[in-house]
Amino acid sequence: MSTSQKALVKTVIEAWVNNLPTATASSLLADYESDTSMNATYMGMSSSADFSSTAGDSSIGSYFRVDGPRVWIEFVVQDGYPISTSDGKIHYHTIWRDKTTDYGAEF
Repeated sequence: MSTSQKALVKTVIEAWVNNLPTATASSLLADYESDTSMNATYMGMSSSADFSSTAGDSSIGSYFRVDGPRVWIEFVVQDGYPISTSDGKIHYHTIWRDKTTDYGAEF
């Protein structure tokens, strides 16, 4: 990724991690955003032409993933089930995982 692309990916990572207590978030971000980690981090996206990082995406099925040595973030736009999509309702579904300290391990 270019320097500007890495900056955008860091912004995405920070949106999830900064919900944690400050000390925990700082520790994780130091690892997730290190040069070594960022050089091994990938961003994938599948979307319609109206995807916008500033306005959000309203296209059902739009998806992005951040996949790093430790960090894993997914974001997908789903229909508003059980609310009908004919009502224009959508649902944002997301997950953040830490590959090495998750699932019962300690942060």
